[in-house]
Amino acid sequence: MTTMNISIKRTSPVNGASKMLKVVIDDSILSDMTVQNLLEYITCNVDPSLAYYCHSVCEHGVCKRCILKVNSKTVLACTTRVSSYSHLNIEPADVGDVVRDLVVCFKK
Repeated sequence: MTTMNISIKRTSPVNGASKMLKVVIDDSILSDMTVQNLLEYITCNVDPSLAYYCHSVCEHGVCKRCILKVNSKTVLACTTRVSSYSHLNIEPADVGDVVRDLVVCFKK
């Protein structure tokens, strides 16, 4: 069995403090997932308090609200395939203020 190490930067809305959520997931369930699918899986199976942007039109790369950083590169969670990586370090994008975890309030 092979696994993938995933680190997700969590930020508190109360005091802005950050910590890392570390998850190890079996590669067999990641085969055709996007980062968005992975975040949904983690929310349903590991930590239901994880905040990230998702809506019914995701996986089209249109609204760009699911923007975040994977391994220091800015990507769209809804179109970025997990299979492109050997490990994932996920953090909010540098496009505005972090509201909580991976949710960012865009600068105007």
